[in-house]
Amino acid sequence: TSWTSPNEAYEAGVRSFVERILSSGEFLSELRDLAGRTSHAGRISSLAQVAVKCAAPGVPDVYQGCELWDLSLVDPDNRRPVDFERRSRALAEIDAELARGPAARAALARRLSTEEGLEDGRAKLLLLRVALRLRQAMRELFLEGDYLPLAAEGPLSRRVFAFARMGMRRALVCAVPRLVLRPLDEGGGRIPWEGSLRLAKGLPRRWRDAVTGAEHEGGEIALADLFAGFPVALLVSEVVP
Repeated sequence: TSWTSPNEAYEAGVRSFVERILSSGEFLSELRDLAGRTSHAGRISSLAQVAVKCAAPGVPDVYQGCELWDLSLVDPDNRRPVDFERRSRALAEIDAELARGPAARAALARRLSTEEGLEDGRAKLLLLRVALRLRQAMRELFLEGDYLPLAAEGPLSRRVFAFARMGMRRALVCAVPRLVLRPLDEGGGRIPWEGSLRLAKGLPRRWRDAVTGAEHEGGEIALADLFAGFPVALLVSEVVP
């Protein structure tokens, strides 16, 4: 079926199937179990997508009104009004916490990493706020900086995607989890991070996580430390002489 050539009998059959299956208690019970198992992994994967698209070369496709989770099938979906007041209020609360200093920043990131902060989308809003401010503050790096793939090591190395942007006497590392459903199942809802992210030669040695404020030093960062305070990492380097 299509917009221009609808198959009314087929559409009626699909509609009947959906209505009948959604009235089945057995199906809904199984669906709830599946949704509960996969939703946490989906939110982590969504945060990973936000971090990558904000840090990778090119223009990030961030749509106004999609600062929190958007579960519609169309992106952006302009068929529904956007609750901008809710977004403004949540952003003001985030800004107020960030203004209180490093300890409050770390506590905010940890709090929004919990199920409540992940469920209502404030974790995404925090990440977008930090990433877009970084793009504004380090404009030349994001516009002209080189792209360098990075590789993790250890048992969960294939569950990490990472790269660096270099140039203009600064560098940025973006590191995110991938394919996290099985590790979450095995870790009882938490990814049992093992291994490390090895930074390439020529990259700076001192880093600060733009989201959590955590500091890292050296050419190798343990994954457990990298993702301790937030599901994804955006590391900003010191100024290189």
